[in-house]
Amino acid sequence: MKIIIFIFVIASLSFFLPNPEISQDFSATSKVESALPKDTADIPSSYDIDSAESRSLVINKDRPISLAYTPADLTYPDIPLRTTGTEMQVRNETAKWLEVMFDDASRAGHPLILSSGFRSSSVQAGLFSSFSSSNGLAEAEKLVARAGTSEHQTGWAADVYTPGSCIIEACFGQTEAGKWVAKNSADYGYIVRYLKGKEDITGYSYEPWHLRYVGHQLAQHLVRQNLTLEEFFEL
Repeated sequence: MKIIIFIFVIASLSFFLPNPEISQDFSATSKVESALPKDTADIPSSYDIDSAESRSLVINKDRPISLAYTPADLTYPDIPLRTTGTEMQVRNETAKWLEVMFDDASRAGHPLILSSGFRSSSVQAGLFSSFSSSNGLAEAEKLVARAGTSEHQTGWAADVYTPGSCIIEACFGQTEAGKWVAKNSADYGYIVRYLKGKEDITGYSYEPWHLRYVGHQLAQHLVRQNLTLEEFFEL
C-alpha cells in the first residue's frame, strides 16, 4: 500500500513540474523577443536620408542628387498605365506596393492610373523648361522640380489619378479617389508628399496626386503626425 501511495505522489509531482523542452522553448522565445528592434518610427537618426538607394531619402530643392543617377531595379508595375515608356517604371519595392494599393483602391470603387513614375534628369530638365516657357519661371518653381531635385528621378515616387476630371490637379484631393488615397496610402508605405498648408516647407504647391514611397513604418508615423519629410527630419 505504501508503495502504491509513493508511486502516486511521484506521478502527481511530475505532472506539475515544468517540461524541460517547453521551458527551453519559452526561454528561447523570450530571448528572440528581447533581441527584436524596438519601434524606431519616431527616431529621425534611425533613417538614411542621404542615399538615393534609401527609401527614406529626402530630396528637394536644397538636397539634389547626381544628374547621372538612375535606379538599378526599375520595373513596370502590373497596374493601369497612362502610356508606355520608361516613365511608367518604378523601383521593385515601389511597384509591389503600388500593385497592392491599386488593387485595393479598385475594389473600393476608386480605380487608379499611374501617370508618372521614373523620370531621368534629362526628361525632368525638358519638363521644367517647357512648363517655365508656358507658365513663367515663378509658377514652374512651385509645380515642377528642376533636374536633379525631382523625386521621380529616384524611382520612389508615383503620380496617380482616376479616370474623369481633376487629372493631375489639386482638385483630385476632393474626389472620392483622392480622399481614399490620402486616407489609405500609408497602409502601403506611401505618403502624399506635398501637403496642403505646407507649401513653404516643401517648396511646392499642394499635390494630392504625388505619392512617395517611404516604407510602412515611416509613412504611418508621418501621416499620424501630419508631418512632411522636412519637418520630421528638421531640415
